[in-house]
Amino acid sequence: MPNKLLNNISYDQMTIDKYIKDQNSSIKGYLIQKDYQREYVWKEIHMKRELVESILFDRPIGAIITWDKYDIETVSRVQEVVDGQQRLKTILDFSNNKFAIDFKTIEMIKNEPIYKKRIELEIQSINETKVAKILKANEKTKLFFKDLPEFLQVQFMDYSINIIKISENLTEEDIRRYFSVLQNQEKLKAGEMIHALQYNPIEDIFSKDEILTFSKISNFNNDRLAFTKHMSVIFGMLTGKMNLGIADKEIMKKIANLNSDEIISNIECNKIISFFKRDILQSNTSEKKQKTKLSVLGFKVLLISYLFDNSERFQNQNLETKISIIKQITSDVGAWNSNNENKKSEVIDFLRAQGASEIVIGGLTNIWKISKTTHNYQSVKEKLSSIEETITFYTNFNNVY
Repeated sequence: MPNKLLNNISYDQMTIDKYIKDQNSSIKGYLIQKDYQREYVWKEIHMKRELVESILFDRPIGAIITWDKYDIETVSRVQEVVDGQQRLKTILDFSNNKFAIDFKTIEMIKNEPIYKKRIELEIQSINETKVAKILKANEKTKLFFKDLPEFLQVQFMDYSINIIKISENLTEEDIRRYFSVLQNQEKLKAGEMIHALQYNPIEDIFSKDEILTFSKISNFNNDRLAFTKHMSVIFGMLTGKMNLGIADKEIMKKIANLNSDEIISNIECNKIISFFKRDILQSNTSEKKQKTKLSVLGFKVLLISYLFDNSERFQNQNLETKISIIKQITSDVGAWNSNNENKKSEVIDFLRAQGASEIVIGGLTNIWKISKTTHNYQSVKEKLSSIEETITFYTNFNNVY
C-alpha cells in the first residue's frame, strides 16, 4: 500500500479565497462528510478560534488530503476531502460570520509588530472604525470576519493551504485503509479509525439507533466514536485478542483479528450483547438527558456488570437507573485518584457509616485499579468477579447520595 500510495499522490496549494469562491459557486470543488471521515466534531469554540488565529498569524495548519474523482451528482470532477474537513468547515464558517474571534486573539493582533504598525497607520483614517474596535476592545469584545479591518480580511483570504491530492487510480477501499493510519493534524481516536476500516464488527452487532439511544440516555460522549472503541476492546478482551486499557495504536493492530461471528458465539460477549440490547429496548428515550456525563470507566463498569452481577435488584432496574448508580460508583472511585489521602478516607468512612462492607470498599479499589493499567480477562475476572456486592450496596442506597 505505501508504494502504491506514493505513486498516486501529488501536491498543490490553494488560497482560502479560492476555496470559499469554489464552495459558494454552483459547482462545489470540494466534497466533505464521506462515511469514512470523522464527523465534524469541533464543537469547542476555542478550537475554531485557534485555527483562525493560526491563519491570521501565518502559521501552518497542516495539509488537506483530497481524492480526485468523478462525482455523479454534479456530473463533474471533484476533490473529495479525505482529511481536513473540520478545518475547511471552520474556515468557511468564519468567513460566513458564524462565529467570532475573542479578546485573546484581538490582543495578540494589537501586539503583533507588523499588525501594530498597520493599525497605527489605519487609525489615522477618519473612516477606519474597524481598527478603532480593535483598539477599544475589552474582554467582552468579539469580532466576526465582517468586523475585521480590510488588511486582516486580506491576510485571511490570501492564506495558502497545502493540498495532498490522491489520484483517481486508487479505489475507495484503498482510501479507507489509508485514512485509518494517515493523519497530519489532530490524531484520530481508535473508534474513528475502526469506523474507517472496511470491516467494522461493532456495526454488525449494534445499530446506529441503539448506539444513539444509549448515548442520549447516559449522556455518554460518543463524538469521537468512543462507543465503537471501548466495546471493541471489551469484546477483544473476552475473546483473548487484546487487553483492557491498551493504547489506540495497539487496538488498531489487533482489531483485524476480531469478527462479529466470533463475538456472537462467545458466551461472555453474547451475555453483554443480550443485556445491553434488552436495556436499550426497554429504556424510555423521552426521559431528560442526565446532567452528568457517563465516563469511559462508567461505560466499562456497566458492561462488566452484565458479566459478573447476577443480582436481580440491579439487573431489573431500567437503564436510566443503572447509569445513575454507576455514575455514583465511579464518582466515589475518583477519590482514589486524589493526591489528598483525606478525601479518600472521607469517602471510605462515609460508606462504612452507611453499612458498606470491606468487600464493597475492595470493589471500588479494584475498579480504580482496572482504570489504571492494562488487564487481560483473567485479571479482570479476579478483580471484579465480586463486583456484585459493590453494585448491590449502591443500588440499595441509591437515594442516599
